Amino acid sequence: MPMPEDLGDAVREARRITDHEGKRRQSQYVGKLMRSLNEDEVAALRTALEMHRGVNKSETARLHWIERTREQLLADDAALTEFTALTPASTRRKAAR
Repeated sequence: MPMPEDLGDAVREARRITDHEGKRRQSQYVGKLMRSLNEDEVAALRTALEMHRGVNKSETARLHWIERTREQLLADDAALTEFTALTPASTRRKAAR
């Protein structure tokens, strides 16, 4: 993430702390540092977060599609024919006899 070094150090420290009160105090400190950022720094952080969230959403959607396809393939033999028709990159192998 594009952030000042002191903010990055504070965020990493907050992730490391396990004590409830210590984590609360460190989070307060992170907030204080974030309030001191200028508009360009805030915009850069927001852009990076939005890109990261978009990547995660597309990856999650892809994994959901894989799971649905797997369930369909396990439930119905005809699903394999449909799958190979929809995904030309997949190849059918003849079973070894």
